[in-house]
Amino acid sequence: MEIIEQHEGDCYTLNIKGDMNIYGAMENKALFDPYFSLEGDMHLHLSEVHEFDSSGFQMLLLLERQARRQNKAFRVVDASAAVEEVISLFGKRDWID
Repeated sequence: MEIIEQHEGDCYTLNIKGDMNIYGAMENKALFDPYFSLEGDMHLHLSEVHEFDSSGFQMLLLLERQARRQNKAFRVVDASAAVEEVISLFGKRDWID
C-alpha cells in the first residue's frame, strides 16, 4: 500500500493506492501511524484500493475516531467498489461523499 499526502490549510487529503486487507495489516498500520495524530480534517481517496476487508475498515475506523475526538471532519471522497461494499456492510455509508 502507498499513501500520498496532500495538505492544504487545515485539511489533509490521503490518496491510498494498493490493498487494505488482513495480509498487509501490520505494514499498513505502520504506514498510517503518522496520520493518527494529525490535527486537521481528513479526506481519503480510496478509488485505487482494490482489496479491502474488515482490517482495512478498522484502520478507517481508527482514523475517523481520532478526527471526531478533535472535532474534525472525516470523509471518504472517492471509493472503489470493494471499499464501498465493506463500508456499507458496517453501516458507515455516510462516510462516503
